[in-house]
Amino acid sequence: MTDGVPPLEGAQDRIRDAFLAHDRGLFVLDCTAGFGKSTTVERVAAEALVEAGAQAAAPERGLCVVSFSREDAAGIVPGITAALAAFADDEQPTATTISPERSRRLQERVRHADHVGTIDSIFRTVFTEIHAEYGFEQMPTVGNDARLSSLREAALDALRGRESLTARFDRLDEAYGDETASDGRGADGRTLDTLLETARSAKRARRLSDEQFRDRLLGAIDEAFPDGRPATFDAVVRDVARFFDEETAAAFRRRHDDEAAVTAQSRACFDRWRARVEEFCSLVVAYETEYDRRCRERGVLAHQDVAYWVADFFDESGDADDSFRERVRQRHAHALQTLVIDEAQDVSVAQHDALAPLVPDDARVLLAGDTDQCIYAWRDARPALFTRAFDEGTYFGRSWTPHERADAARTYRMRPDVSAAVDAVFETVFTDPARGAVHRTGDGYAPVETDREATSEPAVHVASYRARGSPGTTTWFEESEAAPLSNYLHGALADDGFAGRDADGPVEVLFPTRTNMRSLAARLEAKGLSVADASELLFETPLVELVVGVVEWLVDPFDPERTRALFDGAVPAVTCDDGSTVREIAAAADYRLDEIGADDRLPARVETFLDDLAELRGRLARRTADPGALVVATVVETLALGTDPFDQVDDPRRCLAVLDTLVETVESWEGTDRYSLSELAGVLQRYRASPSHGPLVPVPDDSDYDVVFRTIHNAKGDEADIVCLADLSRPLGVHGPHRDSFVARGETLALAPPATAPSVPVDEPSAHGVESVPRLRWATNRWVGDEQPRLGGPPVFSELAAAHRADRWRTLYVAMTRARDHLVLSVPRDATSHGTPPQDSWVTTIRRALALPDSLERGRIDTALQRPTGEYPLAIGCLDVAYDASVSQSSRPTPRTALAPSPTRTGRTPRFVNGSTLYPLATGLDEHWLAHLKGAPLHSDRPAPDDGLPLAFDAVGPDDLGTIAHDVLTTAVDRGVSTATLEDCAEPLAGRLDAAIDEQCRDVGGRERQQVASYVRETVCPQFASTGVWERLQSSAVYVEEPLDAVLPVADHTIETRNHADIVSRAPDGTWYVDDIKLVLADTDATRDRYALQTAFYAWLLERQLDDATVRGRITCVGERVDSTAGTAPVDDIESWLARFA
Repeated sequence: MTDGVPPLEGAQDRIRDAFLAHDRGLFVLDCTAGFGKSTTVERVAAEALVEAGAQAAAPERGLCVVSFSREDAAGIVPGITAALAAFADDEQPTATTISPERSRRLQERVRHADHVGTIDSIFRTVFTEIHAEYGFEQMPTVGNDARLSSLREAALDALRGRESLTARFDRLDEAYGDETASDGRGADGRTLDTLLETARSAKRARRLSDEQFRDRLLGAIDEAFPDGRPATFDAVVRDVARFFDEETAAAFRRRHDDEAAVTAQSRACFDRWRARVEEFCSLVVAYETEYDRRCRERGVLAHQDVAYWVADFFDESGDADDSFRERVRQRHAHALQTLVIDEAQDVSVAQHDALAPLVPDDARVLLAGDTDQCIYAWRDARPALFTRAFDEGTYFGRSWTPHERADAARTYRMRPDVSAAVDAVFETVFTDPARGAVHRTGDGYAPVETDREATSEPAVHVASYRARGSPGTTTWFEESEAAPLSNYLHGALADDGFAGRDADGPVEVLFPTRTNMRSLAARLEAKGLSVADASELLFETPLVELVVGVVEWLVDPFDPERTRALFDGAVPAVTCDDGSTVREIAAAADYRLDEIGADDRLPARVETFLDDLAELRGRLARRTADPGALVVATVVETLALGTDPFDQVDDPRRCLAVLDTLVETVESWEGTDRYSLSELAGVLQRYRASPSHGPLVPVPDDSDYDVVFRTIHNAKGDEADIVCLADLSRPLGVHGPHRDSFVARGETLALAPPATAPSVPVDEPSAHGVESVPRLRWATNRWVGDEQPRLGGPPVFSELAAAHRADRWRTLYVAMTRARDHLVLSVPRDATSHGTPPQDSWVTTIRRALALPDSLERGRIDTALQRPTGEYPLAIGCLDVAYDASVSQSSRPTPRTALAPSPTRTGRTPRFVNGSTLYPLATGLDEHWLAHLKGAPLHSDRPAPDDGLPLAFDAVGPDDLGTIAHDVLTTAVDRGVSTATLEDCAEPLAGRLDAAIDEQCRDVGGRERQQVASYVRETVCPQFASTGVWERLQSSAVYVEEPLDAVLPVADHTIETRNHADIVSRAPDGTWYVDDIKLVLADTDATRDRYALQTAFYAWLLERQLDDATVRGRITCVGERVDSTAGTAPVDDIESWLARFA
């Protein structure tokens, strides 16, 4: 029987019935948190697949199911396959039933569907067909933030280097790049660069032309000066009254005696603002052009760029050939005949516009979303698109018929007390224009209906603390909140203070940001609780810092400055027994690795580490073009970092999660690209500098922990039995448009007045906190009015400020609605200690909504909440645990790595192929497949040895004889013996010959052993000594049994290859050679093609691992034929041979 696939009910069932009853139209589901939105989407998609499967052999080709984020999209395929399994389960009550065989077949098909995943993945698929239209020689890498960051820096540096733009940059740097800039950032010289990139991205996200972009920015100035350039002081006062109120205007008039000066300042602001906007727009246009040029040059794009170019391609006014455009459209339109979008409230304009041309007019579209959970406006989410679809039936630029919609306030997640607390807070917030009433569907707020039973014990709890310091600061949290909250959680877990929960899982603590996580974690761990940080940034971990430092060092491991950087930075500070440190020893040795390692004061673990570094230096110096993931994996393996040699990770198996995620991440960056060692080092360093652009360290099994930390954004889409909200005290106005120099929200784009223009403050600075001094012509943090407060400022900017705050309130909504059984709120004990009005404060709003007393005391708080059905009695547990309870000291858990499973492959693409098996597998896969899977040798047909040879092949086979000859000849090369020694097979070769015979001929008699020895000594060795290869090797740097490993992309698969070349050498002229020695025992060799391909493959691999090097392969035959020929791939090149496995 299948598990965890509940039946659809209520609105779930209604939208499902409407969708499946039609073959075209728009169907919109708007639902509350915990409704089972994704479950509904996956079930409907599964039924649509079954429906299509009755008429089509490949039904998945007519189905597209997408979501906004990678995290949400990762659950689509498992959700659909679970539903398909339930359809075939006799014990599952489902509206659709199919046979187990059909279920398995459809599950396999959906796992390989091309149009299931993120919205961005659809655009990548389309762009593979049209990239040449936009000047790309091949499909570019998409979404590599580090490469894009480097590209942006280079593009901006190039602009700054243009003499024609120097004056503009100087003026804009002065206006927006110094310590007086309106966003409060320091004078780092790159503030303007950041603004230009932000503006370019905002322009592209909205698909604006250069002129439209300029008009938006100038239009914002016109909104700030509604009557144009002010002619009189009265005009300025009139704007104060318009933007704020009459009382503020009257105070403004009284405060300013020099009316002419104020008027002149306002005129100067108008003039200089417009001038700087004109110059700013010209730089944005120039930067966009340079950015696009370098994208083509470097073969890299952002996800946003791909969506933009796809939308541009399908624009009828574009340059694309109409017939080609229509062919591409038709190819993808069939896949979007049935389109399902989950988290539709997060779709951006660029994504919407790029998808629109691909969706046929007779498509069947299901949108599922919840505008109250839209917290991705900073990633260009445009919830208004979803709202319009729900209210008006308009989406993808057309009106749909039929247009069916369903909204639901039912939750299958929260206990009644938890949902009542959520309602109490958000019934006021989501109907308040100054807080959360932005882009919501429907009218008013619909209270949540819960499908779960209440419990006799409180499900809502308050962990209070005595406040000290300024709300929202680190001092406030560390000195006020951290200790009481850790005591509360410790006590609650010790005496099972969370009764009635469904499972024995961890407490999930949610934070608005990561700032104060470490402080609380330290206190919890000191009490014996195990804590997992599910929001830990991979590139902030010390272990990754060490890997990055070693890769940077390997670019030139003989450079003392690089060695200095490694030991002074990435290598942990280790103290020796005599008190000296490894860094001191390294400095005393002038940062020469060999001399550092020779110091006898070093601890054993450091000696081992240095030996391993020396090994890396030798192994990777010749392989500078290995795939980045292979380089990182080699560093990890060689240095044994999985054992955490410097104790940098508290949890041993957390160490494996860090390292595996790093290797997986680098592999995902590269795709089919290959970084040189220096490029890889540069990319890693950029992620170290901006770790938030990289991934998180996974926590595979959080049930092993007592407490799990997440940011609220990281928790979206998840749920937990117990949720605790911490660090809630920061006023909402600390950040926002009033502190930004460039704002982009919805259709509004604006550049702040320049710092070089006179600023006219509305109030005296002492009237507000330092962050709240309002400027007349920009967004403010100043409230106007008492009964119905609103944010002051020009309407266009006050709307931006309100929208920013709405994001913050939706973030709190997401946090509170993650809880299933228990919700813990950490708030100050005394209401007066916070002092922030409710419109500015989560804490004050929560206290008032739940009717908490002004001073909290231990015990149970019984309150009555007003709901449409009448009063709802809510019991709240306040400090309702015993702090002196004990928790048994436990060791920290040891999570396994948590990487997404490799995609399931169909067909018979071998996972491992090496040079010796490439030819038989490529030419006879059916014949050799079973032996390959078993790891057995893959034999090719070859003639029997000549009868006249003085060898007993029934006792010693050709393969054994070849191994013996190979050992002797490679020993000669490795030891650098003289030609005379090789000709006579003298020592040390004689000893190697005897040892090889002992190894290969253990059960062979003395006579046969002597025959083998004589043949190698008298025939093979003199033959090889007479070849030109041996002569060349005498003057070359040689490497014997050199490993040649790689991970190779083949179509959408990867093949791993591990090889050992007989001899790799570098001639004095710089040419590299791969020499393969073959013992031939018959006059004709039917395996010639196999040997040629093997050697050519080795040479090809080595050439990929060396920068700008020429590599030649040669096959040298001895025995019954003596010759040396070039090792070139027969018939096709190596790429074509590998392509046979696609």
